[in-house]
Amino acid sequence: MNVPNFFTIYQKYDWKPVLLIVSICLAASLALPAMAVTGFVFYYEAYGLVYPNVDVAGIDLGGMTKEQAMSTLNEAWGPDRRLLVQFDHQVWQDTALAFGIWLDAEATAEEAYRVGRGTDVFLEGMRVLFNRDISIQPQVNIQLDLAGKRLEDVAFLVDDYGEGNWFRFVDSQWKVVSGSEAQSFDLHQTLLNMAARPDLVLLTGILPLSMNEAEEVLKPSQEEREALEILNSDLSLRAYDPIEDEFYERNFSPEETARWVKIQNQQGEPDIQVNWEVFQSDLQIWLDELPHSYTVDSVKSPEKFIERWKNGKPITVVLRYAPTTYLVQSGDTLLSIASKTEIPYWRILAENPGLSEYNLSTGMELTIPSKNDLLPLPVVIGKRIVIHIPEQRMKIYEDGELLEEYVISTGISRSPTAAGVFQVQTHELNAYASIWDLYMPHFLGIYEAAPGFMNGIHGLPMLSSGQRLWANILGSPASYGCIILDLEDAEYLYNWAEDGVVVEIQD
Repeated sequence: MNVPNFFTIYQKYDWKPVLLIVSICLAASLALPAMAVTGFVFYYEAYGLVYPNVDVAGIDLGGMTKEQAMSTLNEAWGPDRRLLVQFDHQVWQDTALAFGIWLDAEATAEEAYRVGRGTDVFLEGMRVLFNRDISIQPQVNIQLDLAGKRLEDVAFLVDDYGEGNWFRFVDSQWKVVSGSEAQSFDLHQTLLNMAARPDLVLLTGILPLSMNEAEEVLKPSQEEREALEILNSDLSLRAYDPIEDEFYERNFSPEETARWVKIQNQQGEPDIQVNWEVFQSDLQIWLDELPHSYTVDSVKSPEKFIERWKNGKPITVVLRYAPTTYLVQSGDTLLSIASKTEIPYWRILAENPGLSEYNLSTGMELTIPSKNDLLPLPVVIGKRIVIHIPEQRMKIYEDGELLEEYVISTGISRSPTAAGVFQVQTHELNAYASIWDLYMPHFLGIYEAAPGFMNGIHGLPMLSSGQRLWANILGSPASYGCIILDLEDAEYLYNWAEDGVVVEIQD
């Protein structure tokens, strides 16, 4: 029997339809992945998205737009990124930006976006397609001048100068060490390390300072023991809000004060020195936790600051309010806004160039000056004058205790006394108001109702003719804006309230 071979069978049957079907199936099997890849690429290109599995130092940016990637990167390592600054046993906190280090989020997001779209598009595309992670290094910049300046502040805290024993903050307390053994940290090497790897500093959040071996701890002298007793005790700080008449208290521990204090041995006498910039920074961190948006002026008398600390007395700083904004409502006028904000209208005009009663419109946002602008003199703490317009009464307080209460007269309705927090600014034994031909005995100027026009507190006025006014109507509004007292009360107040005493007028 003859067995047909393959060639015979191939010749006998028509294989064209079978080959056509196989070709179609093969083409389809190849086309579907190609279509899927094409659709994948089209989707990410159409929406401008970073390809999947692209990350920056562990943060996955896949599927994000460049704007979303920038926001994510800034949230992780943006301008508020804080660093731990380490030296020996001391640890401080500061922002990376203070050391001139910041993330270029835009450039980093752009680099992540270019993955799969760059010169190695085939290789990158295959890695993306086969779910292989692609890590991008963050673009981190460093400004060496700023970094060097900040390191000089650090040097102030950890360096010592001169001969003899030195003070160091070691193991959570101040100690005396040998000047012959002590060595300072290497600023130059620290700066080189930062310049070489600013990204490492930013990502880890740690700035290690190049340092030397720990020093030998010595037995302090009598003078050094006295200094150590001060340094190893809390520093008591009081912050006074003259607008609300509120005190806030905060004790800074030795661990905290060590951030901004150093000791120099001046011919055997320990000398406490303070880095005021670092102190202000620490102080502001605390102020940001208080109920209002406060700042504080720079320390005007460092000597008194140090002296009070040495004597174990609290140190008081005066708080300052930031300017605010006001959204103009329907029916508002400059005078009504001044009444609501308790800021004289002319000061609002000065703060908003081009503003007038004629172009004031609903929805306009005005800048309102700080209430502290009405307190131009150093505040006298412990004395306060409080005026109640509805009750026509004045109360004076000393160290929180009511000292005196007086019957008064304030301004009439067409020339009212302004409400707000002001300050005794001037003393005139017998002021003269030419516009009304009035002499005002024991005049205390407290605020300018208009530029150069001072309203104040004074005794019963007298016309140039010799006629005394308003003696019989004290207790009811009578004046043109000033606060009127009996003659004897006005004289007492004139002598009691020095310039700088705060005057609070309540409506």
